Amino acid sequence: MKIHYFVVLVLPSVLLFGCSSKQENDNIAKAEVQDGLKEQGIKSNSNIIAPNNNSIQTPTFTVNEKVNDVIMVYEIRGKNRKFGFFDKPLIMDKEIKLEWLFWTMDEQLPLGELTVKAIQNESGKSIISKGEIVKKETPLKELPKDYTPKPVSINKSIEENIENDIEINLTFPVSISSTSIKFNESGIWELQLFLNDKSLGNMNVYVTKKNEANIYYLDN
Repeated sequence: MKIHYFVVLVLPSVLLFGCSSKQENDNIAKAEVQDGLKEQGIKSNSNIIAPNNNSIQTPTFTVNEKVNDVIMVYEIRGKNRKFGFFDKPLIMDKEIKLEWLFWTMDEQLPLGELTVKAIQNESGKSIISKGEIVKKETPLKELPKDYTPKPVSINKSIEENIENDIEINLTFPVSISSTSIKFNESGIWELQLFLNDKSLGNMNVYVTKKNEANIYYLDN
């Protein structure tokens, strides 16, 4: 009976010691991982979020244009059928030219001085860029821009949509502009657009560092 009692008493102690050691090892490993994340500037309670996340960066939409029986597809970042620029990577400390498209507003053709005020919410820094909004006279394909459209095969449904866009002239861009800007901080920037000092609206964009991967981190 004493022998059995001794075995039963010792076994839980061994198990307790083993669990305690495992817990300590797990804590040490976790601490090392957190230290490693801190050294890389990454918070352990962060989520990885793609820069095209709709809740953070203003999403893109597409514009179709028929040129010589070929439909070209352009990806635009901005407010759908209101304003936007040909989507491209925005890199910190690099002079970037943004080519803007504008749609009919209150049945009027938007023309005049364009002011883009960029604000970095975290640092409070702001940048102002200006351009001139003029009437779109040529197909998008012929506009000078650093962007390659995607040609697609014509099908009846898409062709009818293109014809409708051109006919009613409401869902097709009617004016254009270009601005140059150099972002001096990475992260989310708010772009506030003004036409002749009157607000057109705003949008969010994500600026990356030169060698940054195509992801960023956001606290819960």
